[in-house]
Amino acid sequence: MTKFKNSWYAFYWHTKRILLNRTIAACLLSVMACAVMMFVAQSIKLVYIRDEGNTISAHTFKAAPEQILSENGIITLAFDVVDFTGFEGKMGVINIERAFPVTVVADGLTTTVMTTEVPVRKFLEKEDIYLGEDDLINISPAYYLSEDDVLIIQRV
Repeated sequence: MTKFKNSWYAFYWHTKRILLNRTIAACLLSVMACAVMMFVAQSIKLVYIRDEGNTISAHTFKAAPEQILSENGIITLAFDVVDFTGFEGKMGVINIERAFPVTVVADGLTTTVMTTEVPVRKFLEKEDIYLGEDDLINISPAYYLSEDDVLIIQRV
């Protein structure tokens, strides 16, 4: 009977040790998984990308607009205007204004300039084109430029 008692006790002790080790391992894995999920939940941000009337939402870990756009396969060109004020809490908005060509005829020269939708007055300032008091322009300075506009300046 003692031999049976000893073998039963040994079996119980080994089983308990194995189960305890596996239970501890499972608990540690569960705690680690919870920690990772909390880190991800705290780090991920929502960003809305507005591009030519289309709005997409994306989740990201990035903070720089160039990285966020690249991550979402959005390409911008040199004259496009990307406006990003940063994240407020966990949400941000990126606005993209696409550039388009505008033809300028002035001083006997015709040039094509890339710009975004701005008033003619700001466009002229940006391009260092100054009008004299008597100079004529075919479009009102308050008019917002659009694609393929032709701006004609007659010097007087």
